[in-house]
Amino acid sequence: MPPYNGKFLITSAAGDVVLSENKVEILRKKVPLSWVERASNVEGEFYDSKEKVFVFYKTYMNPDWFAFTVVNESDYNDITSVAKQTFWIVTLSCLVLYMIIIFLAKLYMEQIISKLYMGINGIDPKKDKITISSIYADIRRNKEYLEQAVYDSTVDGLTKIFNRRKFEDDIHHLIKSEETFWLAIIDIDNFKVINDTYGHDTGDIVLQTVSKTGCQVVGNEHNLYRFGGEELCVIYAGEDYDYFYQIIDTWLQMVSIRKWREADLHVTFSAGIAKHTNDESAEQLLKKADARLYQAKKTGKNRIVGE
Repeated sequence: MPPYNGKFLITSAAGDVVLSENKVEILRKKVPLSWVERASNVEGEFYDSKEKVFVFYKTYMNPDWFAFTVVNESDYNDITSVAKQTFWIVTLSCLVLYMIIIFLAKLYMEQIISKLYMGINGIDPKKDKITISSIYADIRRNKEYLEQAVYDSTVDGLTKIFNRRKFEDDIHHLIKSEETFWLAIIDIDNFKVINDTYGHDTGDIVLQTVSKTGCQVVGNEHNLYRFGGEELCVIYAGEDYDYFYQIIDTWLQMVSIRKWREADLHVTFSAGIAKHTNDESAEQLLKKADARLYQAKKTGKNRIVGE
């Protein structure tokens, strides 16, 4: 059935009616040629102000025919007016219902939240009065506890740089994202000798100072991690090897010229740098960087081996 109680016609390109509900019109009546001219798309609609009708059309290429549905303006307006009225009635009904729900929610929310909160925390509602303010304070306090827990789980307690767990999370994320990145493994030279000669407190200070210097050089642009013991790692998400090498070398130079409280103490580190390649796992990348670190140690220490 044609939309809006309209009249359905099929015409030729010349406007002759070739199909109609009224058989008398077939091949005896023409539609205005302006309709054929205005039917320029595959389908669409337009308004004929002269005939005061809305015309919906669809064109066919073979044969070169046009399907028209003609709707009187009055019928179209009556139908759309009913649709608009229905829309507004439904909208207003939904709005009223929404306001009722909001009113009821506002009326009972504090009581519901209080009961839930008391039930979760084992509080007797007859003895303790819980308010929205006190719940908010508890939520904020719990949020602070959570943030502290996250910090404790990702930051090394001694050096205050990221720990191995954070390193593993970040490197797996980078591999999954298929970003280009470089990894440097840094190992403090002769660290066991430092501990044995000057004591573990001095060893801790050395590790803290080297880490702090690394943070100053590396900055917030790249992440620095304590991988374990005296080993540190840096991840550089980028393509420029020379830039990354210069960062590690600057760090190395700053550590090697530093004066310590112990006059005869001299601290240096060695580093191995490797680039992550496609389909390479974190373990493979670590093994590659560690091999270059070993080469730096073997060839004299206080140096960087990379690409």
